[in-house]
Amino acid sequence: MQEKYGIDNQDFDLGGGWAVGEQSIKLKVKSEKFKKEKILLARVMESSRSGVLKFYQNSQEIGSISTKINRDANVRWFEVGRLNSGNELTIASEGDINVINSLAVLDGNEWTKNKNTAKAYQEQGKIVEFNEKNIASDGGSVSYQQINPTKYKVHLSGLTKPIFLVFSQNFNGFWRLNGQSSLPVYSLLNGFRVERDGEYIVEFEPQKYVYPGLVISGLTLAIIVILLLI
Repeated sequence: MQEKYGIDNQDFDLGGGWAVGEQSIKLKVKSEKFKKEKILLARVMESSRSGVLKFYQNSQEIGSISTKINRDANVRWFEVGRLNSGNELTIASEGDINVINSLAVLDGNEWTKNKNTAKAYQEQGKIVEFNEKNIASDGGSVSYQQINPTKYKVHLSGLTKPIFLVFSQNFNGFWRLNGQSSLPVYSLLNGFRVERDGEYIVEFEPQKYVYPGLVISGLTLAIIVILLLI
């Protein structure tokens, strides 16, 4: 996208991958989760080269999303509309390029409850709207070494204040940084509060129980083989 359209974005994909549509194109989607009266949400990309995404069921438009913006590319969730059946969904793309990352369906009451909760949190100052003006660099640097898939050595230097270190594995409370439990970031990544420079170990704690089990299994197998030979 960067080479062909000049679109630069480093957003993550929520594990759903990307459906990319160039010019006018249609995508058909089937799912057993589609139910009449459910609310359809879509996580899509906005960019200066995008246009419009329209969503249909039974040849009837249930909603549309304007994806064209005059600023840097951005990926976010939109409320599309209410499904009219459990039939397949047709998504029509208009513009140079449109990108869909994920679709979600929610019960109407659940969606209303979630929106009201989010609004209350925002009014209480528990949610701060993202703004690049609030981003500041403290000049620190991060490097790491993968020891194995469940253990990493992380080196931090040049920190001038506490930071939140984000570890981009799917969130699991068993990930530890020097024994400290992880906190969910964006509900799907692992985050750790770090206050000073130093070397830290990030590891998946249950893995340490696997090795003794492998040793015991190996010894058991060896004993059985010896007994069979005798």
